[in-house]
Amino acid sequence: MNEITEIPKIEPVPLRGKELERTLSQLSADRGLEPHIVERFLITDLEKTQGLSSADKWIPASMMAAHLVSLATVNYAGDTLPALGTLPPAIHELLQAVHNLTVNAANSPALRDHLPYLFLEGSVFYGAVKTVPNWLKLRDKKATAREQQTIVRQKTESGEMKFKMAQGHTAAFVGKGDWLADRLQEAKPDDQVMQYAQLKIDSGVWQIIQKLDRQEEVFETLDRGDFQSAGEVLILPVKDEDMFLPGDEGHDMSLDEIESLVSVLDAYCKSRNIESKRILIVGRKALKESYVTRTGDGEIETNSETLEERVKIMTQKRGETEIIDPTEIVMRRIMKLADGRKLTLAGTTASDERYGLRFFQALEEMGGYEPGTGEEIRVLYNITDIPTEMHVGDNDIAVILDPSKKQSLVNRGVPEENIIVVPDIVLDVLDKKVEE
Repeated sequence: MNEITEIPKIEPVPLRGKELERTLSQLSADRGLEPHIVERFLITDLEKTQGLSSADKWIPASMMAAHLVSLATVNYAGDTLPALGTLPPAIHELLQAVHNLTVNAANSPALRDHLPYLFLEGSVFYGAVKTVPNWLKLRDKKATAREQQTIVRQKTESGEMKFKMAQGHTAAFVGKGDWLADRLQEAKPDDQVMQYAQLKIDSGVWQIIQKLDRQEEVFETLDRGDFQSAGEVLILPVKDEDMFLPGDEGHDMSLDEIESLVSVLDAYCKSRNIESKRILIVGRKALKESYVTRTGDGEIETNSETLEERVKIMTQKRGETEIIDPTEIVMRRIMKLADGRKLTLAGTTASDERYGLRFFQALEEMGGYEPGTGEEIRVLYNITDIPTEMHVGDNDIAVILDPSKKQSLVNRGVPEENIIVVPDIVLDVLDKKVEE
C-alpha cells in the first residue's frame, strides 16, 4: 500500500491589484470563487492593498509645493527676477479674476507674478476634479470590500459559501463529519474535494446540507458547492470510530437515508441536464435494516435488507453505484500479512466485547483463509489507542484509525509494514477507484 501523503500547503498570499478587483467583481455578480481565492481574500488587509494612485497623491502636493516655493521666491526677490514675459491685458485681467477666487492677486502682468497662484489653482483644481472624487470612490470601495470580506467569512464558516471547484472533483457527503473526507482534503489540492455535512465541520471547503425532503434547498446547496462539475460522489455513512468492524450502531445514515440522498442527487442531475454521477459508498456491506410488520393478534413478521442488497437494486436502476467496505479492505490486508498463520485478536476487555465476534465473523465471510496449526500472529485493535501496558512486537499486526499513532507503535517494536492505518488504506483504494 502506498503512503497517503498530504499536498504541501503553500502559505496563502493576500490578493493584490487586478486579482482583488476581479474577486470583488465575482462576488458582486454572485459567482463562485475557487477555494484558494477565498482563503487569500480573507487574509487580505484591504487598508494596505487599496490606495490612491501616485498621480492622485503627488500631483496636487507637488503643485502646492511649487506654489509655496515660487511665492516665497517672488516675495523675496521681487522685480530682480526675470519677468518671464508680460501677459496681454485681457489675459492678465482674466487670471486676476481667477486668482480672486482664492483671495489672491498678482502684482503685475508679468508671468513671474502669476506663476505662484497658477500653481495654487492647479493644485486645487486637480484635487477637486481628480483626487477628492477618487478618494471618495476609494472610501466607498473599501467599505464595500470590507462588507464582502465579512460576508465571505460568515458564509464560509456556516457552509453557505459559493465555490468554483475543479472539473471532476469529489463531492463527499459526510453526515456529521468524517475523518476519511478530512484526510482526502488534506491529501489533495483544495479545489478537489467538497464536503457536504449535516452539522458544522472543521473545513473551509464545505456546504451545510440538512433536510433532504426540501428539494429546492438541496439543489441550491449543490449549486453553491459546484456539484455540476463533480466527477464522482462519495457517501460516508460509517462512523469514524467504527470504520473497521462496525456494529449495528456503526453508521450515522440508515439505508433509507442513503437511498434518499442518491435519489435527490439523481433528480438534481436530471434538472440540470447532466449525467448522473458515479456513486461510491464507504460502509459495511452487511449493514442491515429491518422492517417489522405486526398484526393485532401478536404475529410479527420481520424483513431485513443489507446495504449490499440495496445497492444492487440501485445499480439496476441508475447504473454506477459501488460499495467500498473498509472492513473487507483491512481484512484482506490482515490475511496477506498473516500469510497462513493462525490469527488471534488482542485488546482490552471492552474492545473484545465490542469487536471480538465481529472480527472472526468478518474473517469467515471473507472465505479462502485457511490458517495452519503452527505459529500464531496477533491482531491488535482497540477502542482507543493500543494500550501502552500491552507488550507488542514484531509478530503483531496493529490496526489503527489515527495516523498520528503510527510512529509510537513503530518505536514500541511493531514493524512499520505490519501497521494498518485504516483511513489511509481506504483512501488508497478510493484513489484507484476514482482513476478507473
